[in-house]
Amino acid sequence: MNKSFISKKETNGAKKAELIYTHIESSNNYHLLEIELLTGRHHQIRAQLALVLEAVLSQVLLPRADGSGRIAAFEIMLGTYAIGSLIREARTYELPSVIEMSSRQGMQSLDQSLRRLIESGLVTLEEALSRAHKPQELRSKLLHTTPPVRRGR
Repeated sequence: MNKSFISKKETNGAKKAELIYTHIESSNNYHLLEIELLTGRHHQIRAQLALVLEAVLSQVLLPRADGSGRIAAFEIMLGTYAIGSLIREARTYELPSVIEMSSRQGMQSLDQSLRRLIESGLVTLEEALSRAHKPQELRSKLLHTTPPVRRGR
């Protein structure tokens, strides 16, 4: 894992509403926040981050089911009021639930993205389950989903 931390430059840039792009290896958005906020000024950083966060996008590349390359599965977390409150209050363990329930606002968990890729036949079940945060839950959701109706031409 890359142990890159939020720098003072990034924190100051965020205060000025500048676009901050950084590459940090992490298994998901909420794990990333836990890593990044374990510094000495964590309360101040949490408050600043909650105030200025617009979005966090994570991606995982998986081999395509047909072997023709790779495809990305995305986790999208938007800086909504609910997300900001959880960050500010150090309740990042609740972020996965909020992300899962906020699809109408444009958020999606990695497992939701993996599910769509499986259902569309773009990745294999085995590969997706190996990357899922909750593989048993993902498998269960897939088993209880009726396949889409295919209409003739």
